[in-house]
Amino acid sequence: MMRPWMRFSEATMNRRTAVGALAVAAILGLGGCASDPVYIVEPYEYAETPVWQVRAGEIRVVEAPGLAAPDPAIAARLAEPPAKTAGRWTAARLRTESDSLGSVVFTIEEASASERILRTRGGVTGLVTRDPESELTVAYAVDVQAYGPDGGRLGGAKAQSSASSTLREGQDEDDRRRLWTRLVKEATDRLDKELQRQVATGLAPVLQQQR
Repeated sequence: MMRPWMRFSEATMNRRTAVGALAVAAILGLGGCASDPVYIVEPYEYAETPVWQVRAGEIRVVEAPGLAAPDPAIAARLAEPPAKTAGRWTAARLRTESDSLGSVVFTIEEASASERILRTRGGVTGLVTRDPESELTVAYAVDVQAYGPDGGRLGGAKAQSSASSTLREGQDEDDRRRLWTRLVKEATDRLDKELQRQVATGLAPVLQQQR
């Protein structure tokens, strides 16, 4: 015959086992399905001004050989590839002349979005940490060249920009997407300003008017 204290001990052990299992499941992220991200990522929008009329009938956007695309896991969190964001600068800032035989070539030398793990913890905590602290970076480098009807170079400009920030350990998917969006905006804002400054002087021979 089972004594009461034996039944009590068994019940207590069962409760402790259940609590322990729930704790482990929570740590490992197995206690339930994670909610889907709700933050909507929107493409970067260039300001409406300034806009230059250029003495060129064609503007070509090209990617430098070997230009690397972001890791697929990062690309899935961006509204569009960084190279596309950079390339849209020409449509936002330059207007061509239909009767001109000159050309402008906008070369994207770098358009990257990268993530670098800063540190990981040791022991059991390190094994179960799914989102360690990391540094996110968006960087651009572009080259703009203007050519006359005979192919001769008439002017040029270069610009670089970047933005970085730390994603803290344990931040969720929405936090990650918000940070990527902010970094794209900061890096592209800086690229836009630097290009405006460089183009105004470097491409002066082919610039006709600004609005």
